[in-house]
Amino acid sequence: MSENWQQVWQLHDPASEKAEDWMRYARALLTGAGDSASESDRQQQAAMALLQAQSLGADREQLQSQLEGWLQEDLETAMTALNI
Repeated sequence: MSENWQQVWQLHDPASEKAEDWMRYARALLTGAGDSASESDRQQQAAMALLQAQSLGADREQLQSQLEGWLQEDLETAMTALNI
């Protein structure tokens, strides 16, 4: 499923109490969605969003699995772009 990460970023509810919402928000930030914040600022915001997801019930294994999935997606995208 292809996400519109800019839209996820724009529609994110900072009052959300769903771990899944915070993980999607973190992913949106890591894809570069958002305002003109620097990459390091977006990475810091993504880390905070993942901590919020954890505080709302996402366990360590769930977070690790999500991060591994994101890395796999990014590698596949890069390899496709490089015709590998």
